[in-house]
Amino acid sequence: MEADGVVGNASAIKDGDTVTVLVEVTNSGIADADDVQVEIFYYPKKVPEDQDDIDNLINKGFELDEGKNTYIYSLYKKSTNLKAGATKSLASDDWIIEGGEWYVEVRVDYDKDDVDNGEILETNENNNDARYSELLRIKPDLAISDLRVDSRFAGLTSKTPNVDDQVTFTATVVNKGAADVDNARLYITADSSDESGVILQDRGTNDHVEFSIDAGATETIRFRWKAVSGEWTTFRAEVNPSCSDVSINIFDCEQQGDGAGTETDHLYDELKRYSDNIFPVGGDAFQQDGVEVKFEILPDFFIKEVKMDPRVPEVGDDVEITVVIENKGNADWKIGSQLLSVVFEDGVGGTITTQVSSDINEGDEIEVKFTWKFPDEDKDTLLLTYELDVGSGSWEIDQTDSSNDEFEDNVAVIQPAVVGEIAALDVFSRELVRGTGFKVYHFVALMFVAVLAIVVPIVVSRRMRRGAAAAPEEDDVAPEAVEAPPPVKIALAIQSAVDGKTANVKVPSNMPVERLVQNCVGKFPLPHANFAVHVNGEAVDSGLSLADAGLVDGSEIQLVSLEE
Repeated sequence: MEADGVVGNASAIKDGDTVTVLVEVTNSGIADADDVQVEIFYYPKKVPEDQDDIDNLINKGFELDEGKNTYIYSLYKKSTNLKAGATKSLASDDWIIEGGEWYVEVRVDYDKDDVDNGEILETNENNNDARYSELLRIKPDLAISDLRVDSRFAGLTSKTPNVDDQVTFTATVVNKGAADVDNARLYITADSSDESGVILQDRGTNDHVEFSIDAGATETIRFRWKAVSGEWTTFRAEVNPSCSDVSINIFDCEQQGDGAGTETDHLYDELKRYSDNIFPVGGDAFQQDGVEVKFEILPDFFIKEVKMDPRVPEVGDDVEITVVIENKGNADWKIGSQLLSVVFEDGVGGTITTQVSSDINEGDEIEVKFTWKFPDEDKDTLLLTYELDVGSGSWEIDQTDSSNDEFEDNVAVIQPAVVGEIAALDVFSRELVRGTGFKVYHFVALMFVAVLAIVVPIVVSRRMRRGAAAAPEEDDVAPEAVEAPPPVKIALAIQSAVDGKTANVKVPSNMPVERLVQNCVGKFPLPHANFAVHVNGEAVDSGLSLADAGLVDGSEIQLVSLEE
C-alpha cells in the first residue's frame, strides 16, 4: 500500500489519504499469456443489508459482485500480456479512502461466467486471487485530554455561579484514530442533590455540543452551561457516549453516525476504544488548580426583622405585622412550583400562614405582611414565633443553611387605656409652650387637699374611739408580709399638644412610659412622638413602666418636646 506517496502498512492510513494499491503479477507457467485481465478492488467488511446502505454504496460507484456476494469498487481493471516466467508491477488508480473497514483484493484471469477456471487454461487455477493481509480499519479514536472551567468558578478563591449565570467548560478533544468524524457530540454531566449523572444543557437548550474533528487532529470544544439551582458535584465530560446512556434512540444512533450504532451502541465505531472518552477517567473528582470543582447554587432564607404597627400593641388591637426576609445564600430564588411561606403562631393557639408572593434575589430582602388581632389573655407576655415553611420532599426548597428559618419574640400583654374616666378633670386647659413641659392647673392638687381635709378628721376620730376601747399589746406579733398587688389602673393627667386641653386617662400601672407617649400621638394627636416625659420636672426613662417611673394614681405628666 502507498498512502500519499509513502509506502507503509495499513495502520498508517488515515481518512482522506490518497491510497494506491501496488500489485505484482507473475506468469509462473512455461507459456506466454496474452490479454490477461487484472482487477484491483475493495469492499466493506460488513455485507450491507439495509437498503439505505446499499443505495449509498451504489451511489458511490460500487457494483454487486455475485461471486463475492457483496458490493465492490474497482480501482484497476485492465488487460495485459505476460511472457512465461515474467512479472509485472501494476498500480491502481488513486483511492481517496473514507472511514470504514475495507478489504482490498486483486484477481487475474477472472471470468464471471467461469469463476473456477477463467478464460485462460492454466496448470494451477487456485492462485489467481489474493487479499491484502491487513484489514484497513479507518475508524476514529476519540479522547478527552483536558477539561477546564471558567477560572472565576475554580480554585481556592472561586465564587459560586448564580442561577442563570453562564459557566463555560472547555474540553480538549483528540482524535487518535484513522477516520474523520463529523457531528461528534460532547456531553457534560454532574451529580445534583437529587440525582446523579444529570445531563447538563448547553445554553439552556441542547444537551450536547456537536463538532467535527479530523483524524490525528486536536480540537478545543466549549460547552456553555446556564447554571441551575442545586448542589452540583462530580462533573464529567464525555464524547461519543453510549447512545443508551444519553437517551439517543436506536434509529438516530444508527442513522446519525457511521451506521454501526446497532452493533456498537455508539454513533461512531471506535473499535471498542472508549475508555478515554470520559474526563476525568477512573471516577476521579474533577479538579482545577488542585481544588474540586463543585457548586452550591442555593438560596438561604433568613428572618432579618419583624415589625409591628402599633409598635407596642394592646389587647384587642389589629396589629399589622411585617416580616422582613433576606436571602443570604448564593443564588436567586424564583417563584415556581416550590412555595415559600411564613407561619406565625401567637402561643395561645392562633396561627396565620402567609405565602411569599415575589422572587428573592441573592442579597435582597422582601417584606411579608399580615394582620393579627392581639388576644385577651391572662398572661404577662406572649411568645410569638415565626417560621419559614420551605416545603417538604420533592417540593422542598434546598438551602445552604436551614437552621436559621425561625424567629421568636416576647411581647407584653397590655390592657388598653381608658380615656375620660375622671370626668371632673376634663375641664382645664393650658397653651403649649415649645421647649417647656406641658402642665395642668394645680386645681387637681387643691381638690385632693380639700377632700383629704374632710376625710382625715373622720378617720382620726374613729381611730381614737377604737383606741380607747382596746389598746394593742406590746408583744403582738407583726403581720406577715403581703405580696405585691397585681398591676392596677391609675389615673393620669396629660395635656393635648393640638388644642391645649387637658385629657385624663386610666392606664395599667405596668404600661411602658414609651407606650403612653405613642398613645398620645395616635389619640390626641401630637404632631410627632419625639417627646421626653417629665414628672415633677425630672426626666423619666421611657423604657420603664409607669409604676417603676414613680407614677401613681392622680399623677401629672409633663411632655417636653425634643425638636427645635
